[in-house]
Amino acid sequence: MTSYIKGVAFFAIATDKPGDKEDCMLAAYIRARTHVQALREREDGQALVEYALILSLVTVGAVVILGIMGGKVSGIFTAVSNDF
Repeated sequence: MTSYIKGVAFFAIATDKPGDKEDCMLAAYIRARTHVQALREREDGQALVEYALILSLVTVGAVVILGIMGGKVSGIFTAVSNDF
C-alpha cells in the first residue's frame, strides 16, 4: 500500500487490522517531520558564508589601502623608472 503525503511516497505494509492504516500514516508523518527538522538544523552553509564575509572584508581593506597609498606607490615606481 502506498500513501502520498505532499507528493512524497511512503510505503507501508497493509494488514487486516483497522488501526494499522492510521498508524502507518502517523509513522510516515513523523519520519517526514523528523527528516525536515534534521535538514533545517544542518549548518553546512555556515562556513561558506563566513568565508565570503572574510573575503569581502579583505577586498574592502585592499581597496581602501590602495586608495590611500596609491599616489605614493605610483611616485615610487616613477622615481625608480626614471633612475634607469
